[in-house]
Amino acid sequence: EDSAGSIRVPAALCGVIGFRPGMGRYPVEDVVPLVPLFDQLGPQAWRMQDIVLFDEVITSRTAPLRPAAMAGVRLGVPRGWFYEGVEFSASIIMENTLVALEEAGAMLVEADIPDVRTLLEQTFTPILFHDTWGVLDGWLKSAGITGGLEAILAEAGAGTRAAYTTVLSPTGPNAIPGQVYENALNVARPALIATVRKYFADHRLDAMVVPATLCAAPLIGEDNETEIDGRKVSIFDALGHNTTLAPSCGLPALTIPAGLTNGGLPVAVEIDALPGEDEKLLSLGLG
Repeated sequence: EDSAGSIRVPAALCGVIGFRPGMGRYPVEDVVPLVPLFDQLGPQAWRMQDIVLFDEVITSRTAPLRPAAMAGVRLGVPRGWFYEGVEFSASIIMENTLVALEEAGAMLVEADIPDVRTLLEQTFTPILFHDTWGVLDGWLKSAGITGGLEAILAEAGAGTRAAYTTVLSPTGPNAIPGQVYENALNVARPALIATVRKYFADHRLDAMVVPATLCAAPLIGEDNETEIDGRKVSIFDALGHNTTLAPSCGLPALTIPAGLTNGGLPVAVEIDALPGEDEKLLSLGLG
């Protein structure tokens, strides 16, 4: 389940392909819910052909998908925000990937998404933090867990318990205020969706290309922060910096291995398309 990147990030760090489909493409009824606006299932696989086969089985699609010819494909490259803070060797791999796409015939459109950082900050975290506790608690109780989430957390480790009670609990010290949540739902998210659609339309884009993560896999034990080129960076930002746009806007997203860092660890590129263009995205992946 990918609500914030849980399909795409592990795939990127392990050198395999990850596919988060657009909202509603796959059923999620029998999966533990976290944030209904963001939750989506998806596969990981070694080969793009296996991702396409999975999609074919789940959707009962009968028409075969053909690899897209890269010649003339327009790919947005929004360097502002999405390319900022990428680890040096990973950034070299990313630039080499862009060169390879251009040499294959793709047209790289260097253009930023206006106000994307502000709109994302006002959208993703407020909805994620506000909804998770109530949705998960309700699901656990409906599954017959007496006491719901609080009962589960009573048996959890101190770190997990603290994370939930301080950040996600509606009565915790960092609970999202109602007005912030309402703004996220009714103002920021619609504005973000409209902005992304306009970005694609204005530049006549087929997809946009960003680094999947800011760095390769952190060291074991780096649960809260890691170091990128001498800077301390939170784990959420290091691995989730570029993964929140897709769930916030319901975009289909594909992470594809792009190379190995100087330390021999995989890094990946993420390609996002507009809602409803899953098959175009999969064809691009095949190409």
